Amino acid sequence: MINIPKIFSSLVFDENVMREKLPTKTYESFRQIKNSASELTLEIADTLALVMKEWAISKGATHFAHWFQPLNGLTAEKQDSFISKRNYDKVILSFSGKDLIKSEPDASSFPSGGLRSVYEAKGYAVWDPTSYAFVRNGVLYIPAIFCSLTGETLDKKMPLLKSMDLIDKYSRKLLYILGDENITKVTPVAGIEQEFFLVDEKYYQKRMDLKFCGRTLFGGFPLNKQSLNDYYFGKMNPKVTEFMKDLDVELWKLGILAKTKHCEAAPCQYEIAPIHTFANIAADNNKLTMEIMKELAGKYNLVCIFHEKPFDKINGSGKHLNWSLTTYYNDYNENLKDNLFELKENRSEQIKFFLFLSAIIKAVDENQDLLKMCASSYQNDLRLGSLEAPPSTISLHLGEKLHQFLQDFADGKPLNLKEKQYDFPLNMDIAALPALKEDLTDRNRSSPFVFAGNRFEFRMPGSSSSIAVPIAILNIVVADQIDRISKYLENSKNVEKDSLSLISEIVKDHGKIIFNGNNYSSYWKKESLVRGLISAKTALESFDSLTKEKNVKLFLKHNIYSEKELTARRLALSQNYYKSAIKEFRTVINMAKTQIMPAALSYVRSLSEILLNKEKMLIEVNSSYEKTLLDLFSNLTTKLLEKINRLDDLTDSLNIYDMDKFKSKYQAEAFPLLCEIKSILEQIEENLPQKYLSYPNYERLLFAL
Repeated sequence: MINIPKIFSSLVFDENVMREKLPTKTYESFRQIKNSASELTLEIADTLALVMKEWAISKGATHFAHWFQPLNGLTAEKQDSFISKRNYDKVILSFSGKDLIKSEPDASSFPSGGLRSVYEAKGYAVWDPTSYAFVRNGVLYIPAIFCSLTGETLDKKMPLLKSMDLIDKYSRKLLYILGDENITKVTPVAGIEQEFFLVDEKYYQKRMDLKFCGRTLFGGFPLNKQSLNDYYFGKMNPKVTEFMKDLDVELWKLGILAKTKHCEAAPCQYEIAPIHTFANIAADNNKLTMEIMKELAGKYNLVCIFHEKPFDKINGSGKHLNWSLTTYYNDYNENLKDNLFELKENRSEQIKFFLFLSAIIKAVDENQDLLKMCASSYQNDLRLGSLEAPPSTISLHLGEKLHQFLQDFADGKPLNLKEKQYDFPLNMDIAALPALKEDLTDRNRSSPFVFAGNRFEFRMPGSSSSIAVPIAILNIVVADQIDRISKYLENSKNVEKDSLSLISEIVKDHGKIIFNGNNYSSYWKKESLVRGLISAKTALESFDSLTKEKNVKLFLKHNIYSEKELTARRLALSQNYYKSAIKEFRTVINMAKTQIMPAALSYVRSLSEILLNKEKMLIEVNSSYEKTLLDLFSNLTTKLLEKINRLDDLTDSLNIYDMDKFKSKYQAEAFPLLCEIKSILEQIEENLPQKYLSYPNYERLLFAL
């Protein structure tokens, strides 16, 4: 039996390890550094490095690596051994404070959006003391940020850390104005629901599109998909069950609070979710979880797929960000904390709740473009608005009850929360069943941004994305509104009266962003346009928001990005989109030419032989079936050849250095042409006997487990 308390965090250089192994003075100094109360000195770094090395070696480590998140959306590392030099016949193992503080990976080899030229190689991976080091596969991993020689940010972690400082700074100021003077820290916390697919490796290896693009570029309609709703929360396949058990253990060893796992709505689709933790650690843990899942799946001859839409006509995969703000009254003492989004009975607490809620409402409304941008990618364009994924139009779901509370509160009406604190909302009429506490709001699966009782759930980010970016953007836009509210109230002579006035004004001016209905409905499509809400058609359009004047001013105001860095990020995102699209065009052309066309021609040859044999018979035999199929395949293959040749020529004409031309050609010509080719390929597949297919179809891929 697994002893969870014993193995939990056993491979993490966390507070417990530091408290036990570091000198008391060094430990206390480090805590001050971690809480931004003092700066790291080389003396402290040397002591930390020595103890960290000895601990890591005891856990089987032979190497160390700074672990960071470059702009390509993956994680990166450069491993160095602890070996320093030979002393006579003995090897010396060393790890200094300088080794701990930074390493120098080649910055020109990562996406930079033009910040680094090919000949400008130097970059720095700098230790992030706010996240714990850990040991995995014999390597001591040191969480780090990544920047250029001249200090420009080249990663997704540094903006997140800056945004967390903003939230803390402005939230504490507002809480002080509201009379809460004892708060020492306000921290964004996050819980990440990670969706993914598991497929049999032997079938995966036979699909060129899955291997190179992460998704099937075409596929005949599966006989069974998810229409019977018989997969969601269903029983897992025994092999998947064992995979999940192993995954839990590996995550627990690394201090990741793996809590929930279940079957998702589509066949072969699953979800895993941890308990909420500090936002920066949640972002690190999510990337680490994804790495472990992909590695561990191979042990079971499975492949873990994070693509947002790996299979057409069934659910895609998202990464739902659950986000809230936690106040601490004594450093990070778990017993002295509070959630700012818990609606309470005390009047002053209600004012606090609705002021922070107002900041969210205004932030979401004024920054629809940035919220859409941070969830955008080539892959997520294929998912948003499809089945259980929210549409690309940003809106905020509060639920009818909380929305009414908000409007009443803004009008100065008192709230009586005790009256219906306990209820039987389902009217079950069974005496043995316990009373249910009534929730403030329902869950809205179709809404991009949902209030979920004591937190907000941002449902737009895609499964493969780095959650660090959505968290950072959310922190920044909310912190900016909290700052504005603080400035409005800081000289107030009647804080309660002015708070109510401000809440009322925000509800009136920004209530258009609130929608509690069905975001898939035709009504909402029309109504969102009437309300003037933004609806970018593709990620390419969303990326443009990074360099809009209002957003440049926002990022400069809070010292998150320079204008140069914003331009670089826009270019890096656009180029990644371009490369993903080109890879898919090349792959579908290759599969059509080397797999589909030969299979179709082989079947045509077989049909022709049957037809000829029938014609040689002395008696008259009906050959209409064969003739119909021959005519069908002749038309399909002729159209297919013409269209893949067009796509081939079009792909050659697209240039990564002319993004405007690419954008217009992609939207007007290339993607529609890809969809036409896909339709023809699917018609061929659906009429072709299985024995002619050299790759597994949807039935084999989705129902092997």
